[in-house]
Amino acid sequence: MTETLNVLFIAAEAEPFVKVGGLGDVAGALPRALRGLPPEVVEGSVVDVRLVLPLHSAVKADTYGIRPLMVFPLPRPTGDVQVQVFEAALDGMPVYFLSGDPINSSGSVYSSDSALDAEKYTFFSLAALALTKELDWKPNVVHANDWHTAVACYALLLKRWEGEFSGVTSVLTVHNMPFMGPD
Repeated sequence: MTETLNVLFIAAEAEPFVKVGGLGDVAGALPRALRGLPPEVVEGSVVDVRLVLPLHSAVKADTYGIRPLMVFPLPRPTGDVQVQVFEAALDGMPVYFLSGDPINSSGSVYSSDSALDAEKYTFFSLAALALTKELDWKPNVVHANDWHTAVACYALLLKRWEGEFSGVTSVLTVHNMPFMGPD
């Protein structure tokens, strides 16, 4: 029987949906390449990669067949924030787009306001982890990309201590060293 290796790939941008720089190239190509690996390359496992992106205003929903999937609450100290989830497929790979007040408050992928970006991408990273529970799909690996999604790795560590996400590994790929996020 073939095992499945579930990979949650979280990024701020990914081609063809939205691309600002090299991260967009990698985040658009690597998940599809991983998904296409034959089982003999991955110790007999089939790789099920799910890509999660913020639903930036630059993403053209009509062009990519993006459609609403669900809404769920994300608990925060100041009260729950509603996460709107949209879905599409890219070469058969599920792609989820997350939206909510912190994401909607910025018109671009990256802002010149580091505090705004910090709030936006913290919300996005935590919502991406929470999405896996809503989908009833547990990742074996959470692959975060650059500072925007690094908080997912830290949150995953805390959630493992609480019993959630036991056995889940995280990978943080740094694509651009000069941009390390807000001070």
